[in-house]
Amino acid sequence: MEAKYFHIGALQNTTPVFIEHYPILQKELDFLDKFHIQKISVYSSLDEPMFEHFGSGKIKPMIKFLGMKEDEPIVHAMVSKSIAGAQQKIADKIIIDQHANSQKEWLLKNLK
Repeated sequence: MEAKYFHIGALQNTTPVFIEHYPILQKELDFLDKFHIQKISVYSSLDEPMFEHFGSGKIKPMIKFLGMKEDEPIVHAMVSKSIAGAQQKIADKIIIDQHANSQKEWLLKNLK
C-alpha cells in the first residue's frame, strides 16, 4: 500500500515497512506523527535515486571490496543519521515540494 493511501485503521497491530525514504525528512516525520508510529523499517538500496544523487556509486565498489554480499543489510545509527542529513540537505534546497509518484520523479521535479 502506498503511504498516501494509509489510514489509521490500516495500521492497527501492524508495523509499517517502507521501501524508500521520502526525500524530505520533515515530511517523513510528520507522517509518523500523524499515525502515531514510533518506529519504522525502511528497506533502501544504494541504487535509490536519492542515494545516487549523493554519490552511492562510489560506495558500491568499497562495499564489494570489503566482501559484503549485495543483499546484506547495513543497519547502524550512523547510516540513519547520514540519511537524515542527506534529506535535510535536499530540504534546504526546496522552495515548493512538488508532488511525484516516485523518488526518481520527485528528484527530477524538485532538484533541477
